[in-house]
Amino acid sequence: MFLPDHSFLSLTLYRIVRSGALLLICGVAPVLIARPAKPVAPPSFEKQILPLIRNYCFDCHGDGVKKGDLTLDVFTNTPSVLADRKVWEHVLQNLKTSQMPPARKKNQPTLEERALLVKWVEDTLFPVDCNHPDPGRVTVRRLNRSEYNRTLRDLLGIDFQPTDDFPQDDVGYGFDNIGDVLSMPPVLLERYLAAAEQALDETIVTEATVSKKTWRFTPMQLEATAPLDERPAGWIALMREGDVHTRVRLPAAGEYVLRARVAGEQAGPEPVKMAMAIKKISVQRGYDVSEYVLCCFGGAGGQHACAIADVLGMTQVFIHPYAGVLSAYGIGLADIRTIRDRTVESELNLQLLAELEVIAKELSEDGKQELLLGNNSHDDFQIETSLRLRYAGTDSSLTVAIQDFSQNILETLRTSFEALHKERYGFIFADKVLV
Repeated sequence: MFLPDHSFLSLTLYRIVRSGALLLICGVAPVLIARPAKPVAPPSFEKQILPLIRNYCFDCHGDGVKKGDLTLDVFTNTPSVLADRKVWEHVLQNLKTSQMPPARKKNQPTLEERALLVKWVEDTLFPVDCNHPDPGRVTVRRLNRSEYNRTLRDLLGIDFQPTDDFPQDDVGYGFDNIGDVLSMPPVLLERYLAAAEQALDETIVTEATVSKKTWRFTPMQLEATAPLDERPAGWIALMREGDVHTRVRLPAAGEYVLRARVAGEQAGPEPVKMAMAIKKISVQRGYDVSEYVLCCFGGAGGQHACAIADVLGMTQVFIHPYAGVLSAYGIGLADIRTIRDRTVESELNLQLLAELEVIAKELSEDGKQELLLGNNSHDDFQIETSLRLRYAGTDSSLTVAIQDFSQNILETLRTSFEALHKERYGFIFADKVLV
């Protein structure tokens, strides 16, 4: 086989196992490879550029002549040219526009000579290799919270949301996936390690594999908290409010499906009521809800909490003092609020504090006028003032409460901001100003 000197053999082996047969296929294909062109040496200043300058420029800008306060005979080599870039930037401009040498002069460089001069000055002052451009560094960025969740799902095939415990992603220019913006605080690294352990626990099954199993119970096998009445065809009926239940020892944590055949008979003016508590967390995670505390909310939550706790087998109930805030009565008792804000992009200092104090008073008066429209008295007003601060050069701001605008409040604001920043991101910048 004849191959040119710019080719080589490509041998590809494929191993195919089909129907118990092992086949080896050898493919031979010529692959053309172009030889790299020999690099062209750049023009020499002393041998090629300086003779052109001496021939066309020295009669006005050399040999003792200094028209326009410019002399070129002081430049004897490339380092001397680089030492005075501004002069050669003007020379380059005049060469490109054909202003120099002046058109009235008979001794003019040829187009090739002018192009050579222009290219040499450009390559020397602004060295850019168009054949090998340098796009600059590319930041190796981490995954944001959403990408991290989806990556775990696609790689491991688990429905797991570890980023619920991660710090919020930094945002730049409205995006949360820019490498130069996404920081890597120590607390996030700790969350990564914890998420890795949880993800592996979800993925790697170390216990014995559990086969699919179905449990069926007849009505007579069930227990009840109220009197029962036997009916035809194996049915049982609850004669008053109560529940029917049984206990099953599940072999492993997982998702289970609960099905029940139920019906109701109208026995009075009120419609039939039926409650079946499906202990979701017990079914999915293997936990026993009777070991937990029942938390209720809503204006009528306390009225039903004990009954629900009995059904679930729970012995403790927690009723928040503001549980009624989600009820109609609770909303009626809630505070009437109005929010006013204004953006000020400036370094936090004493001068800005004075400006912020004026702005805060304007916003307070504006908010009061709105509340007065609802027949609220001045005695009921309570004003809360806060600043959204961030480090200069960053995009993530934190809200810091401010009590007054005195001069000594600056240190207090910075201390509060750094405490919040340390808690959320795990680090602070001691040398950056606040905005």
